[in-house]
Amino acid sequence: MWLFAGLESSQRLNDIWSSSNGITWIEENNQAAFPARAMHQVVCFQDRLWLMAGLEQGTGNMNDVWSSSDGIHWGLNYRGIIRFSDSP
Repeated sequence: MWLFAGLESSQRLNDIWSSSNGITWIEENNQAAFPARAMHQVVCFQDRLWLMAGLEQGTGNMNDVWSSSDGIHWGLNYRGIIRFSDSP
C-alpha cells in the first residue's frame, strides 16, 4: 500500500509512505519531487503510478501530471489545462 502527499492540519504535504500490512508504515520520501498538495488522485497504469492535480497551499487548483515507476522517484509529465471536446 502507498500513501502520497495530503493534508496535515492545514498544511499540504508531499511525503510518500508505504506499508506491506497497513499497520507498519515506512516513510519513503519526506520531500517528493512534486509540489505539496491535497485532494489529488493517484492511479496505476502501464506499470507506473500517476499522480494528478489536487490543491496547492494558497494558490488553488494544480494542473499537473507526475509519474513514477517505483513510487519514490517522480518526474513531471505534463503541466497545463486539458480540454475535452463535447463531440465524439
